[in-house]
Amino acid sequence: MINTGPIFDISTTIYVKDCKNQSKRGQLCSKSIEELSCHNSSLCELGQSDESSKNYTGVSVRCLTCKKIFKESDLQDLASKTYFLDMPHPVEELMISGIDLKSSEAHHTEKIGNSLMCYARYGAVPGDVYDYAVDLTKMPLKISLPKIGTWYFNMQLIDELNVQLRRLQNSSELRYSVEWDVVECPDGNAGPNCSWLRYMLQVSQRDSSDGFLVSSPKNLNVSVELHNLHLEPMLSNTSYGIGTESDFAWTYFDIDVPRDAIGKNIHIELIANVSINYQLFIRFNGLPSESNWDYFYLSQSSHSDNGSSMFKLYKRSERRVDAYLLYPNEGLWTLGLMHPVQSNPNLRTELSLSVENCPNQCSNHGSCEFNGDQGPTGFRYYFCKCDGRFGGFDCSVQLVSLSGQRWHVAFLTASNAAALLPAIFALRQKAYAEWIVFICGGVSSALYHSCDTGSWCSLSFHVLQFMDFWLSFVAVLTTFLYLAFVSEVVRRPIHTLSFIVTALLSLNGVTNYKNIPLVVALGAFVMLCAWSLEVFGSCRSSSLSLPISIANTQHRLVKVKSWFPDLLKALNKRFKWRFVFAGLVTLGMAALSRNLETPESYWIWHSIWHVSIYSSAFFFLCSRSSSTPQNGTEEATEDDDTSSLTIQQTSH
Repeated sequence: MINTGPIFDISTTIYVKDCKNQSKRGQLCSKSIEELSCHNSSLCELGQSDESSKNYTGVSVRCLTCKKIFKESDLQDLASKTYFLDMPHPVEELMISGIDLKSSEAHHTEKIGNSLMCYARYGAVPGDVYDYAVDLTKMPLKISLPKIGTWYFNMQLIDELNVQLRRLQNSSELRYSVEWDVVECPDGNAGPNCSWLRYMLQVSQRDSSDGFLVSSPKNLNVSVELHNLHLEPMLSNTSYGIGTESDFAWTYFDIDVPRDAIGKNIHIELIANVSINYQLFIRFNGLPSESNWDYFYLSQSSHSDNGSSMFKLYKRSERRVDAYLLYPNEGLWTLGLMHPVQSNPNLRTELSLSVENCPNQCSNHGSCEFNGDQGPTGFRYYFCKCDGRFGGFDCSVQLVSLSGQRWHVAFLTASNAAALLPAIFALRQKAYAEWIVFICGGVSSALYHSCDTGSWCSLSFHVLQFMDFWLSFVAVLTTFLYLAFVSEVVRRPIHTLSFIVTALLSLNGVTNYKNIPLVVALGAFVMLCAWSLEVFGSCRSSSLSLPISIANTQHRLVKVKSWFPDLLKALNKRFKWRFVFAGLVTLGMAALSRNLETPESYWIWHSIWHVSIYSSAFFFLCSRSSSTPQNGTEEATEDDDTSSLTIQQTSH
């Protein structure tokens, strides 16, 4: 369709501001940033008395301990400092705890009535916006299953009465101890008490280089790489942690999406021989849970896409789940299966994971293409180019039925037969250039609309679209040029120039609605210029033939006064005005039908536009009189294009 609505040029500028001093952070670069000094990670067995490990009793886990002792000088300047801690891989828990603020003098300790607020934020310095906030004097801050990346923390001393930062002026030494504890299960385990299983899947390039295969875990003892994983032998067989009652357990599968897979899609498929009783949770850069997830699937009857357009469910039944994670980020994605501890012994479920270029193979209604060059730092973005009857990002939306498509093709192609009207008339008048333009324009329009409706494409879509619009513009200028009564010597260069100008218009914004009035204005300008040169040339020649005198000057003034009425008489004899009127009426019908076009009614109104615009060209060609007055007495021959708009002269 012609773009008739407003066109907006939208530009986006992204400013990335960094602090010159790398030890400063924050919006105003006013916060000092300090990395927490931590002990090396090591295996340790946590006891039940440890607050940070009540769910890990008797289990050997990795412990990362970071401790910070705030003295008086630190407490005075807490508001301007930020601490950060890097999480290189998923862990089970991050806990921040503290000891009450105290003032110690010579031989006694006095408790001070203040609160130490801890603000935490993932990936950015906390300020007015933060993810967690806890008063460490009352309870520890526990972050369950924190994400991979950098966590930032701000500490702020708060007066409990005035809720304001209190400046400490006590001469005694003030201390406040804050401890960060990171609990991480051994490789292959996860969850409370590290009792659940976790697998790292392998990602490999397909031989055809059209995607990636996700195969058996590295820590699974199999002799071959399995692309369809049999789940039941791999599932966790214990429920939640100690002291809880639950019939469900979790099993995790990690996928490290490589950079080459950016712009592609992760295909997730679950197939079972009986009813599936698994719930699927997906999370980026962290372990998923019932409260922490990015996408999920619960059951066939539930709303399981959480309203996200980036997780698409295609098939969901009792025995099959087929979903796509669209355009995943580079990095670690974790799939968590929540399943019964005691599963059906007859149940056999296979999990298939792969990285594919386009989702659902474009629903078999389109082709998968890519945009962008794959360079050292770039990547290819894959998308579906749909057939004429389908749309949507995966070509799954039917835009028109098969019978409707047949009607569209029939109307939009057959209506171009109206081009025979001006073409045959031009051939009878021996106007061969006009005949070729109208014939080629009608044929190219029919071929273009056959391809545009998804029926048959003789050439590429863009070539056919260019030919259709370009020859339509040429036909408009050719019609105006035919009505200008210019000689063949003048017509040839104008024809050549019109081909160049209309080709440039078609190349730059072929469907821009501004092109149509621009082409019409250009054709009218050429016709008026030809008439003006012809009329003023005849007036100038008649004026120069008279000797200079007062009488002749008066005669010239009389001629100027009678010039406009004589011009109207000449135009009246040159054109058949009944055909001019018919051409204007059909041209108005064409303009009306174009304004009534909508995506739903485009096929019918555009077909009417074809018939109207070609009929208008036919009537305008017929409006040119085959004989014109020459010097008021002689008749011009039928193919005499050099006849002029000569105004009759009266000799005195």
